[in-house]
Amino acid sequence: MRFNYYIIFIILLSLSYFVSNPILGVVYTSIAVIATIFRDKIMIAFLFIYYPLRPLLTMFNSGLMLLGDAIIITAFIKVLVVNRDHIWRKLKPLQPFIYFFVFLLLGSIVALIHNVTYTAIAIELRALGVLTLLVAIFAIQIWKREDFHSIITWSIITSVLISLHGIIEKLYSRTILIPSEWQEWNLSSVNIDRVYGTLANPNVLANYLLIVFFLSFLVKPQTKTGKISLVSAQVIIFYTGTLTGSRGAFLAMIIGFLIYVIISRNLQFIKRVGLAVLLSLFLFGPIMSYVDQQLNYENETTHEQGTEEIEEGNQDGLSFISRFKSMFSSETVEASTEWGRIYIVIKGLEIFKDQHLFGTGLGTFGDAATLLYSSPIYDDYDIPDDIYTDNQYIHILVATGIVGTLLLLWFIISLLRQTLPNLSKNEKALMISMVATLLTGCLYYNLLEDKSFMLYFYSLLGIMLSRIRVMHYV
Repeated sequence: MRFNYYIIFIILLSLSYFVSNPILGVVYTSIAVIATIFRDKIMIAFLFIYYPLRPLLTMFNSGLMLLGDAIIITAFIKVLVVNRDHIWRKLKPLQPFIYFFVFLLLGSIVALIHNVTYTAIAIELRALGVLTLLVAIFAIQIWKREDFHSIITWSIITSVLISLHGIIEKLYSRTILIPSEWQEWNLSSVNIDRVYGTLANPNVLANYLLIVFFLSFLVKPQTKTGKISLVSAQVIIFYTGTLTGSRGAFLAMIIGFLIYVIISRNLQFIKRVGLAVLLSLFLFGPIMSYVDQQLNYENETTHEQGTEEIEEGNQDGLSFISRFKSMFSSETVEASTEWGRIYIVIKGLEIFKDQHLFGTGLGTFGDAATLLYSSPIYDDYDIPDDIYTDNQYIHILVATGIVGTLLLLWFIISLLRQTLPNLSKNEKALMISMVATLLTGCLYYNLLEDKSFMLYFYSLLGIMLSRIRVMHYV
């Protein structure tokens, strides 16, 4: 029955993909809200299919934009209503989130002082806050083993499909299965060879694929066919992750992996990960490189001029390994200082010096809101409208100053103090590695706004907190 529900919603989602009328997307969202009222766990699991496909789907049907928000908010309200008799006791494990919400309140008030519009503030609050409701949804409800198995299974299936889509994007140089608007992007020579996927961003895609890759090792098939299928999926997912060329994502995941291994001392986990990585790099990778060469050869004989252009891009593009080697090269540092991450950090520190205590507010510097509504401080500091900080730390420092930064720091400390003493050895390893991955990833991207990553982070955090609720409160 559960499987049938997923198939029905996937068919409806596909229909919205092929029929671009936004009204159909709104109708589908309304159906999803009703379904959440009666089958909230199934619809929460459905989010793990929807969010990784959301950028692609909304390109064809803008009516699907708020589908995830609608499901989460509806499920959250239902959880509160169903558990209303003991709701405050069940919410006690979530006390550290008080500091996070005070941080959001501070950023909103300061934003109003700096003339940020209500709409821009609402957009940024949505980007940072909506997914946190998943923590309460997972922490308060009772989730069974089959519920988690369903989420991980559909995550693997979805990530394999997205990986295959990414491989096709790579093989055919972004000419098929890609929206025309995305094909027309003027990518730099550094990025032209990277896979952007259904998430329309190589860093976001890498974060998503790698977190599913590591979570897939929680699945332990009992049959030989199941084991082969799982390893095959892991190989495809990891290989596509390398095609993104995302140095930051791999660095964050490697740090998280090492911390988990050191704490858990799970040698079997190391062996399984090692096998999938080796098969991906030394078996599947060379096979795909050969296919790529054959396709390029065929293109040479049928469309010589177009292939020359593609080859020129490929020669200029950096491979996954060479991108790591070039991370600290003089050319990379110089380019980053002129228009990249270093430039943004320098500009951010310039603003911070003027507004160091409370910052300039949410929606003022390189976040989701400023991509839609220009910041009122940009003219004062000669900042272009289309920048994105790609660094959560400088964003937080500029937006909320020292006070907001300390609030978030205490939030993380309180969270760890609340959870770690009540977890098993493996759970502690997973919790610490999750936080370490998040903190490392925030160096190169605004991860708190990355729905595909935070979906898993907040869900896993909610599961951890549910253990504490059962042990100490209800």
